[in-house]
Amino acid sequence: LANAGVNIVAIAQGSSERNISFVVREADVPEAARRVHTAFQLSKIGGGRPESVPYTDVVLLGFGRVGRALTEQIAAASEGPPVRVVGVLDRSGYVFEPRGFSSRRLTELARAKGEGALLSALGGTPAAAGDALTLMASHAVSRPVLADVTSEDHGALLRDAINHGFDVVLANKKPVAGSLESYSSLMAAAEAAGRTIRYEATVGAGLPIIDTYNKLAETGDRVLRIEG
Repeated sequence: LANAGVNIVAIAQGSSERNISFVVREADVPEAARRVHTAFQLSKIGGGRPESVPYTDVVLLGFGRVGRALTEQIAAASEGPPVRVVGVLDRSGYVFEPRGFSSRRLTELARAKGEGALLSALGGTPAAAGDALTLMASHAVSRPVLADVTSEDHGALLRDAINHGFDVVLANKKPVAGSLESYSSLMAAAEAAGRTIRYEATVGAGLPIIDTYNKLAETGDRVLRIEG
């Protein structure tokens, strides 16, 4: 409530450690209720308590070679904010664990997928990707991120994820490089929802162009023309 600028007029705690009562101005009641519900995700399945450690919960869209390599990097990371994989989607369905998959479970899934198995046959649930994301968003996940590691244009699905409160990371260039219309609609959705999109575009054998351009501009160079 303090972070929201809501002044607490009085506060008391009775004999129960699970009950705290406080008084705010009547005009602040709606915002106070929204802030408490948001902080503890009271409208979400599994909500009602804050994470003791603030994780970043990752959902992988696609579980091919790139997706499996990414899970290995996440599992091996020992520095930086804690990250966990909570969901994986492929064409057949999804697997989901709101508290995060264990390294062993991820290894089992990656091995089976590498041998050609589908998630729906690995303890997963058959469902369209949009329905799967809706279900995941209904749970009390922590700072959710959807990582698109496919090679297809999932622009509409990414916009749905953004509207559900996901930030988006793209290893896939098509949603932002396929057309100006696709790029603009995705960026507009993120701005309207207050979400973040992280991406990089490459040309040829993987030469990054956006980061290169930014570095040129930061040092005072003026780019006259880009052809491609």
